[in-house]
Amino acid sequence: MEPLITLNKVNKTYNKYSKLKKHVLHDISLEINKNDFVCIMGSSGSGKTTLLNIISLIDDDYDGKLFYEGNDVKTINLKTVNKIKSKDIGFVFQTYNLLDNLTIKENIEFVLKLNNDKDKNKIMNISKKLGIDTILEKYPYEISGGQKQRVAVARALITHPKIILADEPTGALDSKSTDQLLSIFDQIHQSGQTILMVTHSSKAASYASRVLFIKDGQIFHQLYKG
Repeated sequence: MEPLITLNKVNKTYNKYSKLKKHVLHDISLEINKNDFVCIMGSSGSGKTTLLNIISLIDDDYDGKLFYEGNDVKTINLKTVNKIKSKDIGFVFQTYNLLDNLTIKENIEFVLKLNNDKDKNKIMNISKKLGIDTILEKYPYEISGGQKQRVAVARALITHPKIILADEPTGALDSKSTDQLLSIFDQIHQSGQTILMVTHSSKAASYASRVLFIKDGQIFHQLYKG
């Protein structure tokens, strides 16, 4: 399979030039192939979110190599990196990160505007797919947690990104909303979407084709479905 993202001996240290320095990631090497569904599991403080932040290009202060479609990210110009972050990577946050002063439609549309995409049909199409087309004129404080998370997924999917990154997406949901969201992730993966999810949930991990276990900043085990 063709790698979408490759990490080669990635290390992350906070306060690296101080006596308070803290090593968070140690020689992380892995490949995420196109159409993979990978889950990262580990206890709090194991380095899961730090790893996700590096893969999402939010954090560029690390040692080692990160390749995106075969290109060393640190050699790519800033304009291209920003384009990858805004169009090729869709991020689903645990806390939704919706703007309360915008309607649901405007929250989703905001991402299109960032990419100079004026095709508003995309909003209705993705909203119908995720079952949120009837709440587009409402505001985030008027809808449930499960609906907010589906809005966050719609916002992440609207640009047809090459990879979806999800940080504990079921952490704040009840069991019914969790099942609905995982079913959505399963459907979009079956349609060809690449997904990387950080989770504490064994139920969420059961949907993945591969599960990575991180302990003390190192990958110490992997499980493959089947």
